[in-house]
Amino acid sequence: MIDMEKRYMLFTSTVASLYQSIQKIRAMEMDRFHLKTGHVTCLLLLYHHPEGITHKKMTELCEMDKAAVSRYITTLRERGFITDDTADEKKYHRRIHLTDAGKRVAERTTEMVVRAVENGSASMTEAERIRFYDRMQEIADNLQKYITDMEEEAEE
Repeated sequence: MIDMEKRYMLFTSTVASLYQSIQKIRAMEMDRFHLKTGHVTCLLLLYHHPEGITHKKMTELCEMDKAAVSRYITTLRERGFITDDTADEKKYHRRIHLTDAGKRVAERTTEMVVRAVENGSASMTEAERIRFYDRMQEIADNLQKYITDMEEEAEE
């Protein structure tokens, strides 16, 4: 195997392992509230937007499809974790807010995220951590650009 193939295998297997670990941590935490891992993203977004956000904006920020976000919102509403403006506005333009119960779950979820990130980077200095996340974002941006370029080539 040439060096680039080894790098590819290491990169993809490491990313897959990280994702599986994250999913397992999220699932373990969400099981306590009888929620799914996708609810984590919704809860955290609402927690960091106390003024509320629209269903449409949540879909954009979560980078999930509209149907999935709708299912998560429905479950969170049924469990009493969120509420929304009841004005005549269309469903996707109403502002969604955490209830007090939702805030408690979101706070617990935030604590779990902080512990997971701290544990994941425990052996790094702060400077190394910053550099790592900068590089990880750079890789994500480069791969997204590569995808865009490939899509443009396919259209030609």
